[in-house]
Amino acid sequence: MVGQPVGLGTQGFRRPAGDHDRHRTGAGRGGAAVDSGCPLCLTVVDRLAELGAGTPLLTHEPPSAWQDLARGLAVVSDAEAWRSVSHLSPPVLMLADGTGRVRRLRLPVRAADVDTTLAEWAGPTAEGDVDGTRAGADSGA
Repeated sequence: MVGQPVGLGTQGFRRPAGDHDRHRTGAGRGGAAVDSGCPLCLTVVDRLAELGAGTPLLTHEPPSAWQDLARGLAVVSDAEAWRSVSHLSPPVLMLADGTGRVRRLRLPVRAADVDTTLAEWAGPTAEGDVDGTRAGADSGA
């Protein structure tokens, strides 16, 4: 999972020309894999919408399922990208580099985990690890 392209670099997640910062979270590009039947996923969407980061949402569901839930965030229904994360329990918070490769990954289990992760990813880290892989620290492994 970490180090692999997962939806953040696919066609649906590409940043529009001239839009250099809208989908960024700190030094990387954030994204979330979500399911509309997951209460914590809806919390993730709320937090991301509050940040105004324009973070894309990856789902296996049709975009119409998110019409009243996405709070203005881009919804990408991408079965291939979803298969890359479907073995994980949503929500899945991801931070990717410019190529769409996931460099950091979190599986929050409560709202406080979401808030902590987004705060950590909002700015540069002391280790400057966005270009590196921190699977152990970020995935709980």
